[in-house]
Amino acid sequence: MISKRLLGRKVSAGEVSRVSRELVEAVERWRTRALSGEKIKYLFIDGVNFKMRVTDSVENVPVLVVIGVRKDGQRLVLGFQVEAKESAAAWGEFFKELKRRGLRSEMVKLGVMAGLPALEEVFREEFTNA
Repeated sequence: MISKRLLGRKVSAGEVSRVSRELVEAVERWRTRALSGEKIKYLFIDGVNFKMRVTDSVENVPVLVVIGVRKDGQRLVLGFQVEAKESAAAWGEFFKELKRRGLRSEMVKLGVMAGLPALEEVFREEFTNA
């Protein structure tokens, strides 16, 4: 009914599935893109809870997010990662993944983050010049 009103035609379940697959693939390509060309000086680090449908229920799901600030001051989302829970170990793996994608840890001078216990320690281990 919504597609009929908005698009003037009914959208089939097959079309919805195909477009959903294409969107998931595009987001995944962006989420795992190379970061080697970015000169990141600062990181904003935070976990955000989103309500998401998981099987038959709606649950709060933690999503780890890192926003970088380049030397020219432009901000960009470097990545996000869905986790079972926000923890220092999960952050450590996420930082390692960003570095595998080419984030140059030696260029990072500052990390701004919430007060999750042990997050600062994990950050310092991965970004020793910060």
